[in-house]
Amino acid sequence: MRWIGVFALVSAFACASTSSSSSPGGASAAQRSDAQSCPSGQVAAVIERDTDVYASPDSTSPVIGSLNSRAKVCADASASGYGFRRVKLANGREGFVDDTKVSPM
Repeated sequence: MRWIGVFALVSAFACASTSSSSSPGGASAAQRSDAQSCPSGQVAAVIERDTDVYASPDSTSPVIGSLNSRAKVCADASASGYGFRRVKLANGREGFVDDTKVSPM
């Protein structure tokens, strides 16, 4: 009878450790879902700190925003016009950033 109790206790710990170790896998699943939430033709990316967001793909166009911290965005898969990449910010706004400031995830 003692062995049944010991077995039940060990099984409970095994289940607890399995469920807690699956949380990192859950985090990668969340990252995959973020990447999948980007529209077709765009990829999940991170923009460097202190990056201006322009209205069109050149630095002479109006600045419509500035990213003061590293920001996760959806970005076009490749650069367009004068080395800029179109991005969609978390708040839904779209603009263009210098392609050298974009790091695909």
